[in-house]
Amino acid sequence: MRASAMAVLLVVAGCEPAPPSPPPDAGDAEIDASTPDAGRDAGPTGCDVERVSPSVVEEDSEWPCGRWVLDGPVTVRPGVTLTLEPGTTLVAADDDAEVIVERDGRLIAEGTPTRPIVLRGEDGWEGVHLRGAARVNDGACFEDPRPGTPECELPGWRERRDERGVYGGDDDTADCGALRYVRIVGAPLVLAGCGSATLVSHVQVDAAPGDAVTVIGGTVPLGHLLITGAAQDGLHIERGWRGDAQLVAIASRDGQGETAVYAANREDAPTAEPRTDFRLWNLTLRGGGDGRVMWVGDGARAAIRNVVAATFSAPPAFALDETEWPEEVVLEHAVLWDVGAVEDEHEDDAERLRDPERHIRLDLDPRLEGYRPLAALPEGAAPRFGPFTPADFGDRRATFLGAIVPGGEDWTTGIAAP
Repeated sequence: MRASAMAVLLVVAGCEPAPPSPPPDAGDAEIDASTPDAGRDAGPTGCDVERVSPSVVEEDSEWPCGRWVLDGPVTVRPGVTLTLEPGTTLVAADDDAEVIVERDGRLIAEGTPTRPIVLRGEDGWEGVHLRGAARVNDGACFEDPRPGTPECELPGWRERRDERGVYGGDDDTADCGALRYVRIVGAPLVLAGCGSATLVSHVQVDAAPGDAVTVIGGTVPLGHLLITGAAQDGLHIERGWRGDAQLVAIASRDGQGETAVYAANREDAPTAEPRTDFRLWNLTLRGGGDGRVMWVGDGARAAIRNVVAATFSAPPAFALDETEWPEEVVLEHAVLWDVGAVEDEHEDDAERLRDPERHIRLDLDPRLEGYRPLAALPEGAAPRFGPFTPADFGDRRATFLGAIVPGGEDWTTGIAAP
């Protein structure tokens, strides 16, 4: 029997389901990160014709629904848009297969709850990499302009080059495309220099062999993000991301996962501009018994609120100057259970997590006293919220803990595999 939506929430939160009846509009897809095939392709979608993808997309293209085989890297050139129809499956047949969208290119992958777009590998692959023209805080032009290079003379220009191409620029609205109802299996999603016009909503990244979702600079907003079974970090943030994220669920498998949320600016230059400075609301973090809940440092600034976290070996840690808390970095309105001994951490971190003004509960077992995880904030002042763009990224009035509205529709059922 499939679990009700409330049972799904409790599974992701690391707690046993409660006995009450499910809400009328509950979904029925169970998310269990201990299942090896969690997030795998659910099967034929009614358009399982096999097609072989080109290695380079040099003009606007629409790939019809089907099973596309990636024999190696697929590169979308600058100024080009690749559109995937709902129900499409991309299968990486080689371990160097990946989808690379170069700066000023776009990937439009908008599935539906019943016809998600699935990108998966059979024996390991390199994942999905979107490159944009928003600012990042290092690269060839950072702090060392080359007078003979016109690109480096642009205001705010930041260029970074790696084996997958150039990213960064001076356009914080840069559009890398749209990912909605997309499932990426066995590889990461990397967003480098993507701006605020980019859409990432209702996306699952499952069984990534390293970090699951990496955000490098830019301002891309994130919402309805489900990360399961990452071998290293769940959400990895660095080099100047200045976006908003809301409704994020991260679940580790036993013995896997290093840090559920890792946030840095730059280790070698913590004050580099633009500074990592993001807002993260409504998280459900379930560890597999190992790993850390979150780490924030190396100059990052962050506001993190409305968190349920359980079953980690180490609590949140902050590599900060004491004066940065809570003006530049804050964690508040949270229930942290079975996350390791706070007293074993740095003295400043222990004081931060026990600060009564932050409304963090370290002594509340969600399975006792009829407490329903995600149902309400701990007692204290109402949290602050900001606007979200686009609007489907979250509930601006959210006053609940965790990633799913209590008693409401469970958005994870629309993107996780049955």
